[in-house]
Amino acid sequence: MKPYRFALPALLLTSSFATANAYIGIGGSYNLLDKDDFVILNPISGQIIVGAYLNPSLAIEGRYGLGILDDEDGVTADIDSTLGLYFRPTIENDQSAIYGIIGFSEVMFTETYTNGDQISYATTSLSVGAGLLLPLSRNLNMQGEWMTLFERPGYRISGVSFSLVRSF
Repeated sequence: MKPYRFALPALLLTSSFATANAYIGIGGSYNLLDKDDFVILNPISGQIIVGAYLNPSLAIEGRYGLGILDDEDGVTADIDSTLGLYFRPTIENDQSAIYGIIGFSEVMFTETYTNGDQISYATTSLSVGAGLLLPLSRNLNMQGEWMTLFERPGYRISGVSFSLVRSF
């Protein structure tokens, strides 16, 4: 899927800022790239989060991520970029919130083998996850989450991420 296919959802997300509580965040993700042949690599990526609450218990958000560090174990794995659009149902109490996340991610990544061969992937997949949001101040929160970005038979990319998120 080309990034321009996210243009309409991004426009809807941007226009919802006028009527909803917006938030923006920045964070990092420790990823797990798991293949059937037991190649498990842990590339690290950074991400920007932009979202808006449509009501007190449902948000829509977009994310863009870039690979920061790749991992090597006979093959080098590098997450080139991620782009996603998600719904985020949330259950809040006075001290924290838990949330689920479901939507679609486009993941671009490259594998480089010791013989110099490279395989690049660009694929879109259903993404699911869950997280915990802890308030640090009135408008600043820390969130930690687990999310599967991409999954197909024999291959999965998931990750644990931590982000600082500011509400407006």
